[in-house]
Amino acid sequence: MKTPPLIIALLIASLQGCATAVKQTNPTDHSQFNARQIVALEQWQLSGKLSLRSPQQANTANLHWHQQREAYQLRLSGPLGSGATQISGNSGRIEIRQGAETYTGTPELLGLQLIGVPLPVDAMSWWIRGLPSPNHKATTNMVTSAEGTPISFEQAGWQLSYSQFQRIDQYLLPKKVSGQFGDLSFKLVISNWSFPDSQ
Repeated sequence: MKTPPLIIALLIASLQGCATAVKQTNPTDHSQFNARQIVALEQWQLSGKLSLRSPQQANTANLHWHQQREAYQLRLSGPLGSGATQISGNSGRIEIRQGAETYTGTPELLGLQLIGVPLPVDAMSWWIRGLPSPNHKATTNMVTSAEGTPISFEQAGWQLSYSQFQRIDQYLLPKKVSGQFGDLSFKLVISNWSFPDSQ
């Protein structure tokens, strides 16, 4: 069995995708949740705590994520016993460094090789901003609040749920996101969003 930090890294890296606007998913312009503004964010950072559960184990890590258009850098650290895990890449290729180990390839291939789970690519950077991925099939069972923020939806086999949002500058962004795919689930609690050099 692979080490816990690597399993968390693969979940994030395999769900990771580019943050550029490709298609629009019916934003409600008059709502407080302005999807057009959030889609247009090409550079952002977040910090938070990520937990992952599978039938075999449950693990938690601190997450720092820096996104600049298609390029991303993630750092996972915490009480996992094997140091920090670094992830970098773009929508088509990733590199994962964990201690003396380095893994490179496409997210799909690494996901299958290292954890045996076919995870969707080009999704997580959309989902954590409260948006369905425009590069996957349409969402189903979309439920929104009076402010226009998503409460839950299904996409690419994942059930996404949002329990709390926070206003950062002019943006209304998720604070708590959870997802479930069969017996694999994650929860992300975001403590900080920032937008360095954003226009």
